[in-house]
Amino acid sequence: MLRRNRTKDQLVALFVLGALLLLPPLIVIFNQPLHFFGIPVLYLYLFLAWIMLIGMTAAVVRHIDASQGSDVSLPGPRAPERQGDA
Repeated sequence: MLRRNRTKDQLVALFVLGALLLLPPLIVIFNQPLHFFGIPVLYLYLFLAWIMLIGMTAAVVRHIDASQGSDVSLPGPRAPERQGDA
C-alpha cells in the first residue's frame, strides 16, 4: 500500500512540474530572439521540457511494472466457443 501511495505522489508531482514548466510566466523568460545552434531558445526549451517529462513519466511507469513482477499476466487468445447441437 505504501508503494502505491508513493507512485501516486510521484505522478501528481510530475503533473505539477509539467504544469509549472509550461505556464506562460516561465515560457516568457525563454521567448527571446536568441538562437542556440540555429534553433530558437523558446522551441528548444519547450522540446527539452516535453522530452524530460516523457522520460520521467516512463521511468515512474516502468518502476510500477517492475514492482508488480511476473504475477500479472495478460490474457491470451480465447478459443472459439462451440455451438451445441440441438
